[in-house]
Amino acid sequence: MPGYASMPPRDEQPMGQRVREKVEEAMKSITSWELRGREIGRLEGKIEGWFKGWIEGWMEGWVEGMLEAKCESTIKLLTWRLGQISQGAQKRINQLPLDKVDKLFDAAFDFEQKSDLDAWLRKHAAIRRAASRGDAEKMKV
Repeated sequence: MPGYASMPPRDEQPMGQRVREKVEEAMKSITSWELRGREIGRLEGKIEGWFKGWIEGWMEGWVEGMLEAKCESTIKLLTWRLGQISQGAQKRINQLPLDKVDKLFDAAFDFEQKSDLDAWLRKHAAIRRAASRGDAEKMKV
């Protein structure tokens, strides 16, 4: 080929061998770095998974705790306003989702008799506590 320097045939074999050796050596380095990168990636994934699980668990616990506290406060308010509340009514209140417990607490100030509470529960208790888990889902990071 014109314009290119040609290599003597005796040097072609050793030069090709040296190039192959250098390429293999570079590949070993790349491979060790790739393995190290994969190791780091797996560790980061485990940490991220643990942290995400911890946050989700904390949020779910927080929502459940808030729900229990609001139910307890609502039952105390209703007891103060209407007298002793039946176990059945308390159970139904404890099964309400968080947003319904808030609405019941506000409505309790207008109740004058236990039948007002019973009517409210019949109207609003269709959605059970399972909906409160949706509150935790909305708050996920």
